[in-house]
Amino acid sequence: MEVGDRVTYCSLDAPNDRRNVLIVDSASNIKMGLINEEAPLAQALLGLSTGDIGILEIQGHKPRRLHVLKIQREKELQA
Repeated sequence: MEVGDRVTYCSLDAPNDRRNVLIVDSASNIKMGLINEEAPLAQALLGLSTGDIGILEIQGHKPRRLHVLKIQREKELQA
């Protein structure tokens, strides 16, 4: 996965709670599902492929394991 991709993921602690975000190089906007590439969530997901597990680490919180369910490449989103 890379900047510009839309990813669907879930926490392994809550597999039925699926989330969908777009990784961007501009400001994050949580309400619109836009996550800046430097944000901890984006850092946990960047470089992963469908089926991979990433670790979300935020200071002061327990690490969360995130399962990548689907990746839509930027080119597919523009088609």
